[in-house]
Amino acid sequence: MGCRRCVGELAPNPCKKCEQPAWLPPSNRSGPRLPPSNRSGAMVKCVGCQSLVASTESYKHYIACPHGPCGCTEAINTGCSFTGPPRELLVHLQASHSIPVFTFQYGIPAWCIVRLPVQPRGHLFIGSGEEDGSVFAITVGALGPTTIVSCVCIRSAACLFPMYKAQLLVIGPPAPATAGTSDLSTDTLMAVIEPTSSPTPSSIMLQQLTSFLAVPPRYAKQNGGQRVLPICVCINKKVFTEGPLEVLISQCDAITAASLVGSSKSILQSAKYSATLPASQPFGLPCVLCCDPADKPWAVFKEDLPVHSKCKLLPLDRFSYDGLMPHGKDEERAGANGDWIAMVGPEGKWNLLNVYTHRKIKLPSLRNKLETTHNPLIFEYQRSAIRLQKIAICQVPTAARGYQDFSLVAIFDFAIAYLHGEYPREWIFLENQFQYGAIYCDAIIHNGLVFAVTELGNVYAWDPNQFGNISSLSFLYT
Repeated sequence: MGCRRCVGELAPNPCKKCEQPAWLPPSNRSGPRLPPSNRSGAMVKCVGCQSLVASTESYKHYIACPHGPCGCTEAINTGCSFTGPPRELLVHLQASHSIPVFTFQYGIPAWCIVRLPVQPRGHLFIGSGEEDGSVFAITVGALGPTTIVSCVCIRSAACLFPMYKAQLLVIGPPAPATAGTSDLSTDTLMAVIEPTSSPTPSSIMLQQLTSFLAVPPRYAKQNGGQRVLPICVCINKKVFTEGPLEVLISQCDAITAASLVGSSKSILQSAKYSATLPASQPFGLPCVLCCDPADKPWAVFKEDLPVHSKCKLLPLDRFSYDGLMPHGKDEERAGANGDWIAMVGPEGKWNLLNVYTHRKIKLPSLRNKLETTHNPLIFEYQRSAIRLQKIAICQVPTAARGYQDFSLVAIFDFAIAYLHGEYPREWIFLENQFQYGAIYCDAIIHNGLVFAVTELGNVYAWDPNQFGNISSLSFLYT
């Protein structure tokens, strides 16, 4: 037992008691365990795939990581307690158990020889995929006089992708010759199965196998006084062809299709390995989101505002894709950053909207600071009319902070307003004693300061933490 701080400092050093790596589970448990973190939103490195994951999502990642800890295939036969990632398991099998490890190519058949009778749980063929380094074991067991053959992918049982299929083939002896015939036909057993995913293949039970090939005793052959069973194995990586997902996405616009793919990790992996989707959709490419040129951009009067729905996704190296924006009536796009866009509507109702997940964050009202007009872009401030130029999303909201850690700067022609999602959760107008008629055109947040530039090239800076209900001085940079 240990406190969180001690356990956190221990990883990845060996445990003082069992001398196993600290991120590994006890030998009588399955599935990895990760030391908890005292900091919300902290990033930790996966020991298997070396990727950085949030501490709040680390357990989900570890139980599904294809490079997570796996047990030795010889655990039942020799009592070996080794545990490590699949790539280290291959080195261990060669060095400690003198088991040959083969590197195979997907789609290329390979023959292996089983010596009969088999051990309580034999693993005669340990193969590593040449393309992705996946590790497979051909599991052989006895069920009475019948030999059971199956294929196991050595990885976490919760790992779903990539998906594979294994073809197992056994050729039987020639048929008995009959008088007056020369029949040379033979019986053949073949099974096409989906390999079972397991981090501990030595302890897997018959009922846990997705499928297996049952071989009768008469298929065994004699080889120098030893009964053997030749088995042909061919492993293929599963590639998704035209199916329901592809048909559905082909009927959707680019944003709706991306929303569908991004809604589920399984669907995302299916699209990633699809034979048709990657060539027809800009998944994973940086795109510029803009208004449809055929659509009406900005309207002057409220009654002229159209219900904007069309937009364009512009990848950097492909033609544009049509999209439909998920927003309501009389709303306009005023700024964007990543997957988030700022929407402005009538009566000072502003929102942040995620293009793909459709998550909407309602922003504080401006009506206690400004007087609204019939035009949602024009307001009355200190007895003067000001017009909204854009909304700069300087910090996008994140799930780790409950979507409340965003920072926005509203840029008007003669005013600058700042908003932070957590505190004080209200718009703060940044006064400027230096500005005399210059029009603001853009703004950013850097090192906690708000910087705004005018059309004349002047740059002004404010510390928003010094602002409240009273005004404060700004700094002029020229």
